[in-house]
Amino acid sequence: YKLSYFLRGLLLQEHLNKIKDKNIKKINDLEKNGITVYKNFFSAGEFNKISKAVKDIFSTIDYKQFRSSGGLIKTLSLSEDDICPKRKYIYDKFIRNEKIINLTTYYMRPLIFFPNRVVIQEIFFPKNSKDINDVLHVCHADRFFNHLKFFYYLNDQSDKNGAYIFAKGSHNVSGFFRLFYEYESALRAAKNQLLRILGLKTDKFNISGYDSLRPFFIKKLNIFPESISSKKNSLIVSNNSGFHSRGNMLSNTKRIQIRLQYQYLEIGIFRSLFLKVINKLNPKVQKILNDGV
Repeated sequence: YKLSYFLRGLLLQEHLNKIKDKNIKKINDLEKNGITVYKNFFSAGEFNKISKAVKDIFSTIDYKQFRSSGGLIKTLSLSEDDICPKRKYIYDKFIRNEKIINLTTYYMRPLIFFPNRVVIQEIFFPKNSKDINDVLHVCHADRFFNHLKFFYYLNDQSDKNGAYIFAKGSHNVSGFFRLFYEYESALRAAKNQLLRILGLKTDKFNISGYDSLRPFFIKKLNIFPESISSKKNSLIVSNNSGFHSRGNMLSNTKRIQIRLQYQYLEIGIFRSLFLKVINKLNPKVQKILNDGV
C-alpha cells in the first residue's frame, strides 16, 4: 500500500503541492495530531439553512433502536441522485466543498475522485436511558494507512452528549509497536472469532464483540483518548488510522451530525476506471456497485 501511495503521490505531486500551499495550517495540524477542527465552517446563514433542512427531513422519519443500547437513532444516506431539494442542498454543500475535496485528495491520493455519499444522523438517549453495550465505545483504528473521515456538528457536542473521541498523535503507523499491534490484533480477532464459533468464552479484552486495545499497546503507543468537544457549525477532520471511539451520552441528550467517509476511494485504479465508465453509461449501476465497497 505504501508503494502504491508513493507512486500516486508522484503522479499527483504538482496538484498536491498546490493543495498544501492553500491548506498549510490544517495539513500541519493533521500531520502532527491526526485531527483538526474547523470552527464556524459555514457562514451563519448557511448553517441555519443546513440545520433547518436536516430538521425538516428528520421530522418525517421515526426513531429506530440504536443497536443494543438504550438510545434511539435517525439516520439517512444522501446521494447525488436525490430529487428532494433539501437533501440535494445538504449533499452539494459538503460534496462540492473545496476544503473537503482538497484534504481528501491530499491524504488519500485518489487518481479518480468519485462523488461520495453524505450521511445525516441524529442519536437521542431518552430520560433514564443508559448508553451501554455499544461496540463503537471501544477505542480502535479503522486502517493502517491514511483514511479521512469528516464529522460536522449540528449542535454543540461535548463529553456529555457523545462528542467524537480521538487519541491525538496515534495516527502514525510507521513505528515497530504499531506494526506489532496490527499483527497481534488481527491474530487475536481470529482467535476470538473461532472461540465464538465453538461457543466458548472470548478473552477479557473482547468487549461488546470488538477486540479492544491491550494495556501493553495503550502504553507503548501512548494512547490518550480525549473528547473533541466543539460548538455547532464545527467540522472535525480525522485521520482514522488513529485510535478513536464514540463518546458516551448521558440520558436526555442528543447528538446531531453530518458525516462523510471515503472508503470507496481505496478500491484501486482498475476498479475505479471500470466504475467511471459504468457511471457514464448508467449512474444507478455505479451506485449499486459503490454500496458494496
